[in-house]
Amino acid sequence: MSSIRRFASKPKRIVRKLTIRSLGRGRDSSAPTPANDSDGTYTPSHNRQRSGLNHNDFPNATGQEVTPDEGGSDTSYDKSAGSVSLRSPRTSSSVSRRPRDTHEVSPSSSLRSATRSVSPRSKPSVKKRYSVYSEGRSRNNRKRNSTSNRSRSRSKKTVAAKAPAYPSHAGVKYRPDRIQSLSADHEVVLKQVWCYLLKYWGYSVDIDPADVKHRESFVASTSTGGSLDPALSKISTRNSSLYSGKQKYHEHTHVPRDSRRILDIQAKCHQEQYQPIAEPSDDIINVFVNWHKSNFEHRPDYSRDLDAEDANGVASEQASILSFVTAASDISEPDDISDVLSRNGDVRSATPRLKQVKKTPREEYPRIHEGLVQVSPEKSHDAMYLWLRQELPDDMVLKWCRARKFNTNDILSMLGRTLAWRTSLPVEQWLNEGDSKVYNEGQRTGFIKNFLVEKSWINGTDHDQNPVYWFEARKHFGSDSTPPEMTHFVVLSMEWARLWFQEVTTSKDTLSIVFDLTGFSLKNADYTTIKFLAEALEAHYPESLGSLLIYNAPWIFSTVWNIIKHWIDPHVAAKIHFCKAFKDLKEYIDPVYIPQKFGGADTSGPEYPVPTKNQSHPPLAKDANYQRLMKERDLLYMRFLDATRRWVESTSPEVSSKYLEEKIGLSTLLSDNYLAIDPYIRNPGIYDRKGNFKLKN
Repeated sequence: MSSIRRFASKPKRIVRKLTIRSLGRGRDSSAPTPANDSDGTYTPSHNRQRSGLNHNDFPNATGQEVTPDEGGSDTSYDKSAGSVSLRSPRTSSSVSRRPRDTHEVSPSSSLRSATRSVSPRSKPSVKKRYSVYSEGRSRNNRKRNSTSNRSRSRSKKTVAAKAPAYPSHAGVKYRPDRIQSLSADHEVVLKQVWCYLLKYWGYSVDIDPADVKHRESFVASTSTGGSLDPALSKISTRNSSLYSGKQKYHEHTHVPRDSRRILDIQAKCHQEQYQPIAEPSDDIINVFVNWHKSNFEHRPDYSRDLDAEDANGVASEQASILSFVTAASDISEPDDISDVLSRNGDVRSATPRLKQVKKTPREEYPRIHEGLVQVSPEKSHDAMYLWLRQELPDDMVLKWCRARKFNTNDILSMLGRTLAWRTSLPVEQWLNEGDSKVYNEGQRTGFIKNFLVEKSWINGTDHDQNPVYWFEARKHFGSDSTPPEMTHFVVLSMEWARLWFQEVTTSKDTLSIVFDLTGFSLKNADYTTIKFLAEALEAHYPESLGSLLIYNAPWIFSTVWNIIKHWIDPHVAAKIHFCKAFKDLKEYIDPVYIPQKFGGADTSGPEYPVPTKNQSHPPLAKDANYQRLMKERDLLYMRFLDATRRWVESTSPEVSSKYLEEKIGLSTLLSDNYLAIDPYIRNPGIYDRKGNFKLKN
């Protein structure tokens, strides 16, 4: 057994003790002992720096000393003092590191030196080593190791700040791999995906681009099962995953010895402090407003008159002081506004205020990942923001993670294709307009005919509480609509189906489909539409399908099936089930929701309520309250981005848990916010007019 494996097999308290000792003095026998400093005074071990490692001291491939990175904003190097300070670009705090002896080496080499520092005569035999382990384990049961106690007490102090109160929904049984039910390994992958997205969009994340591809650069939260001592885990598991267990679906890349991120984790994991995000940081506002121009004041439906009316009505005495960032605003000399939010303790009562921030350069990594360059940062940033409705942003991203087995490269490639696809089609416009405006204006007759023949509807739920979409294939003819009109019909149907999801209160985020093939003939076989639907379900609406039931398929359908089965992704194909009769159908759907013609008790069926002219516009006119809600949405989303960035950067599992909790809370507020905005922007659809649908979350 190698020395490093023998070292890793020791009890945790011994590993920590030897590691701290070795990192503090390396191989220099003249270095101060853990008991005394060079001046002879005693300093407790828990007050010492956890690591004396300096990434600038590592030799490069040629054996020469690596000089400090010139022009780097995160590292300051003082040759006279012989120390290095790592600073975050958004804080003034720094972690000073003691100068290392020229004989000191990398973290993993320090482990080997720590193992060799034990005298050969004092090294126990196999039996003694086991007895030492057993004794140490029983001793820990009686009394915890003092170093561990100090570390944990130190960690508790770092998270003393209390997070703001957010809406909570106790008792919800969340489905696996949602943001509320993540495992440690999957949380690390989600952090990695968000880090790529934030950097691609231009937001500053204190992780070097070269370190983003290594999963060891991210620390999981204690709430998801993260390690209690990430600094130690990072060293002892350098050539494996951050957490125990084989990673089946991931590519393995080893973190370099001179990785600044690893050194930051070792140095800061017990010093990081949680800071509640009551307002977005200036650099978040700068990128969101000044670069992407994603805030409401840059949109066509923003009205300065309504803004002034709202300011006079809500706080007339402050109307001349507070201002909003608009496209015409002069941002060269911003107003000195201390608070970004002015809510008087109620997140929904007062008008949100946004301070002006000067336009400063942003970080730009246009080629940080090949999967994201399929669409520009500006378009993908805007597409992601508009895409979000009552669903939770993390759960949206997690659908792509589950579809690609948590393989980061595959996730980003697939997500990049979807963002490019959504920018190539007016998806948001189609949803907001629905069918009523097109019907009353007499446009796209082929698109409207899909509704007039009454061949599809949503009603009831299956045994997994998924809403059920029913489709009668015998009423569908490819000649009724052109391919673009059928694309419009399929996309609008999928977007309407998304409105049935309730991720916050019931964890419902999938849809089941029943294809009724009673009376099916080859005239009903529309291969173009079937292929588009199969690709959309697999690539652009992943993990949105609960099950697909093919009911009463005639023998002629086997000809069609032999063609279309090659277009279907194996993951989607596994959810397809053939049902011959009512007894097969009720294994998936409760009979109370099965239509009577199938043998069930449901008396509803396909019905197209013809829209009136009054339903060609949203139920509520855009007023001052609408503008308040839209500004609130901008601020909530920026706070969410800020919380996501700090969650990604976090080096402490306990602090990471706090930011994860805050992310979930802000996501819930974003979902609630859309529920209030929806009547202002979306025309009533079929299910709104039928009265069997109410938007919930």
